[in-house]
Amino acid sequence: MQLIDLTGIRFGRLIVLERSTQDDKNGHARWICQCECGNMCVKDGYALRIGKTKSCGCLMSEHQMSQKTSGSFAFKHGLVYHRIYSIWRGMIDRCERPKNKAYNYYGGRGIRVCDEWRQSVEAFAEWAFQSGYQENLTIDRIDVNGDYCPENCRWATLKEQSRNRRNIRPLTYQGVTRPLWEWAEITGISVTLLSSRMSKGWPAERIFNEPVHTECRNHRTKSE
Repeated sequence: MQLIDLTGIRFGRLIVLERSTQDDKNGHARWICQCECGNMCVKDGYALRIGKTKSCGCLMSEHQMSQKTSGSFAFKHGLVYHRIYSIWRGMIDRCERPKNKAYNYYGGRGIRVCDEWRQSVEAFAEWAFQSGYQENLTIDRIDVNGDYCPENCRWATLKEQSRNRRNIRPLTYQGVTRPLWEWAEITGISVTLLSSRMSKGWPAERIFNEPVHTECRNHRTKSE
């Protein structure tokens, strides 16, 4: 059967970035996607095409949360139905809920949502609109090792985040193959640096174990 290329196609809240390097157990293609809430995920192509999969899982989380917050300001004023709310819930979910597929790359590494945003979706929304939020933008942490907070976040287009295909190039280390964006989240080494080391032909052991120059950590040191 001929492969249907889903790259760049939007399905609900998901936009397909690249085919995954690992198919499902039946050999069917899976795809790396980015959700509007900011989560990265890998989804089955057939489920995407028939509309079974429309988000990283945040739609269900929002439905459950809306039932719990029916008396809140956010619910009364419609914010709970706004895309801003899904982004806010997505941040908290991947930082605090171990069952979230991205938890190991966020909460599992000590990344948190600052108290101001954690306690108030309205505070997050106010920052968002004052910081250039638009419907086609997603939240992006400047320092991948830093928390979700006003001084470490900005808005970027999915095109800007995925324009440089280096972030989804596969890299195998200790028998495990992941795209560079996952290795960057796990190790704290930037995608740019990982890609640069790959381009030099370094073996995986050296790519991951070569000390990162001090200047690459300046931002994190200042933020601490």
